[in-house]
Amino acid sequence: MQQRSDTPDPGGARTRKDTSAVGVTLIAGACTIIAAVAGALITGWLTYQGPGSEPAAAQATVTVTAVAPPRPAATATDGVPVGTGTLSLTKLTPKGDGLVTGTWSLAGQPYSESLASPDLCSSRSRVIYELPRSYQRLVATAGIDDDKGKRQGDDAVHFAVYVDRDHDDQPDDEEQVTAVAAQYGKPASVNAPIGGATAVILTMYPDGCVTAPAVWGTPTLSGEPAG
Repeated sequence: MQQRSDTPDPGGARTRKDTSAVGVTLIAGACTIIAAVAGALITGWLTYQGPGSEPAAAQATVTVTAVAPPRPAATATDGVPVGTGTLSLTKLTPKGDGLVTGTWSLAGQPYSESLASPDLCSSRSRVIYELPRSYQRLVATAGIDDDKGKRQGDDAVHFAVYVDRDHDDQPDDEEQVTAVAAQYGKPASVNAPIGGATAVILTMYPDGCVTAPAVWGTPTLSGEPAG
């Protein structure tokens, strides 16, 4: 009869320990693989857009700040610099019929630096101004002098502005840009768009015999476009 030995087997215990370690390692590796596969599946599901669709592209938010473009510089017309400010016509020397420079009253309002024709009895006044710069508009108040116009009654004076584009010193019909009529006590506003002109022509003619001064009240050139 064989007798059971109660002496421990060191080799058997070591074998059981090695087997357990291998099992733990295998389980850990399997968990890692499962986690990786699950992550890939979740990522694919989130980016899937349906049959035939492209994968969703990453979107970036771009903030654009609008910057106003620089204002273009003024350019010359026919080699003449652009006028940027204002200039009184009384500062220029005209060609043609001479006008008197001074201050006159129109409908109770005094106008300094004005131009006037002292007598327009059945005649026409024509004055040409060559401009040192190209301006955009001519503004003035046209009328008949208060002091001497009382005896004129309803007689009117017609005022017109022409842009002398062909520089022939003639007020051609197609060059007229503004025309107004004024009576004693009833002046008219002039706001002529001369569009960068380098020469303008002013004309006046009466309905009848107007012996009171016909006045261009404070005629001023401006670099701003006519409103």
